[in-house]
Amino acid sequence: MASITSYFNKKKTPEIVTESINASNQVQVTVVEDNSNSERCSLPCCRLSSPDPHRLQIDKECTARTYGKRKRYFQNDWLDKFSWLVLCKTDNRAFCQACRYASNSKMVNFSTHYRDQFINVGFSDWKDGLSKLSGHNKSDYHKQAVMSIAHQSKSIPVNQLVSKAQQKVHEDRRSCFIEVVNSIRFLVRQGIALRNKKNENSNLIQLLKLSSNPNMKKYLKENNYLSHDITSEIIKEMYRTVLENILAQIKGANFFAIVIDETRDISGIEQLSVVIRWVSQDYIVYEDIIGFHQADVCNAESLVKIIKTALLSVGLDIKQLRGQTYDGASVLQGHKSGVAKQILSLNQKALSTHCLNHNLNLVLQEAASKNTIVNGAFTAVQSVCSIIRASPKRLAYFRSIQLQSPPGDMPVHATSLKPLCETRWTCRTASLTSILNNYEVILETLEKVSNEGGSSKAAREAPQLISYLEKFGTVFGLRMSLTLFSAVEDMATQLQSKSLDASLVKTVKNGLIRYLQDLRSETHFLEIFKTATEMCEDLGLQLPVLPRRKRMPKRLEDYVGVRNPDHGCETPEDFYKGHFYSVIDLMVEKIEDRFNQDTLNYLIELEDLVISAANGNDFTLSDKFKVIVDGDVEISKLNSELTLLAAYTKEVKPSVKEVTSVQTVLDVMKEGKLNKGKLQP
Repeated sequence: MASITSYFNKKKTPEIVTESINASNQVQVTVVEDNSNSERCSLPCCRLSSPDPHRLQIDKECTARTYGKRKRYFQNDWLDKFSWLVLCKTDNRAFCQACRYASNSKMVNFSTHYRDQFINVGFSDWKDGLSKLSGHNKSDYHKQAVMSIAHQSKSIPVNQLVSKAQQKVHEDRRSCFIEVVNSIRFLVRQGIALRNKKNENSNLIQLLKLSSNPNMKKYLKENNYLSHDITSEIIKEMYRTVLENILAQIKGANFFAIVIDETRDISGIEQLSVVIRWVSQDYIVYEDIIGFHQADVCNAESLVKIIKTALLSVGLDIKQLRGQTYDGASVLQGHKSGVAKQILSLNQKALSTHCLNHNLNLVLQEAASKNTIVNGAFTAVQSVCSIIRASPKRLAYFRSIQLQSPPGDMPVHATSLKPLCETRWTCRTASLTSILNNYEVILETLEKVSNEGGSSKAAREAPQLISYLEKFGTVFGLRMSLTLFSAVEDMATQLQSKSLDASLVKTVKNGLIRYLQDLRSETHFLEIFKTATEMCEDLGLQLPVLPRRKRMPKRLEDYVGVRNPDHGCETPEDFYKGHFYSVIDLMVEKIEDRFNQDTLNYLIELEDLVISAANGNDFTLSDKFKVIVDGDVEISKLNSELTLLAAYTKEVKPSVKEVTSVQTVLDVMKEGKLNKGKLQP
């Protein structure tokens, strides 16, 4: 049964029937198999995988054909003349490789006669070989085969066409997506919001519309990868990439410090900012924020937990922590259980520093709060700004009166009122200056507001404020505050310098103290007093008078050492001089106290040690220093390098006669070939 089935299912080879006339003029029928769709032999000459002929070496004697008494042979010149010609070495017959390939690939449907000539049976009539081959070369069916093959070589399959079209779409979308990412990066870098109430009006879409990419218009219509979720994810990936790069550099630096501060955002949520301070191998100091962390509870234990979690989440070991900086809040700087104390218990090398600029800010804050004249002056400034600047109408009054002033009478900088900075006391000089320069204009503006009447708060407060501004004590308080606060503001600017070191802090602090002590003299007081008096005379304000003497409280009458500038004054000069001296004494005392920090003193000692070594002087490593650097550097090697530092400094910087700053040593190490990192604590 299986044999019968296989018989009927077997594909039969097509047959080709040809007729010819023999020598006896009888019709001879020849039946041959149609091998046009199969290879004749196994040799390369009959392979149909390519339209190009594969020619083998020809044995001329094997191609001999007898015509009467003469023999004819296949000529090698024919191969050079006809590129499609191939000789089958098995049958010694010539074929057209182009026609065979086209027939086998079913590109052209040839007739039986054409297949018999150069495709199936082959050509072997060498007598008229050249003419027959030339005739085949000019035939229509041969030209059709050649054209079909040429068309196939140029054409691309449908699946490839689809693939190329899809690839083009992908390339266009990829170029547009790259522009989307670059636009998001630009907006995020500049702190510009991406979104709007309507997506069409968002900054991102409007920025993309300015693109020169010809495919961007179509891309925006398709709205691919432009949803809020996608853009947020892109920003998160940017954040992760930047953070990973920063952390890789921090970990390469080995040691780091933290700068912690807490602030409340616009929604009222308390957030803790964590900043990493580190030094590169080129001795460049970097400060990089690694994140904001929500602080629901602001006690020391909770904040320490947040700090430890923040460091652990980015792979930083708290054992590599070498410094910590906070503001002066008791929960952070408490001596018994503050955050700094708890971190120090985990790592004794993590030295704590109270922010120097914050210390300076607290000095001014205490000076203003404990002196009535300074406090009253700042209260007046705040009241003036809140009344005039809070209303466009009152601000228009101020500007109108200001423009009506004669050009010679109006100060150069009397163009606007600058409000007091609520948090930074070291940035209040500009506000004091603007009030003093516009004093007369302010009085006229307040008088106009008062005359208009009304039930507004400004109308009720204006008369009282005018009365207070007309007092000599207010003018003197503004002049005194400007003189004292401007000097402190200069120090605050220097403390923000990138090249600041501990020795420079000491120098600037001592310079400020000397300046304040020099101001505590009769000459400087009389200069301020005279300026305030002349201003009152010019504006028709109250001249200096001795305030009504208050009785000293009974609880202080017998207390030895109590000195109040309001008591025991016989003249106005003595009264205001006492306040002037008391403010200076308080500022000097607080500066000395707040800048006397253990960590700052240690850093000053360390810098002095390096400077001494760089100058070739004797130096000694303190026990505290050895404890702190234990495990970080080898003390013996460090001693050797410090000993050679003077000679090395002269070699690298021969023009330096004496090293006075640790910055010079850092420059030497940058330019030279010292093993970087050895001297860095």
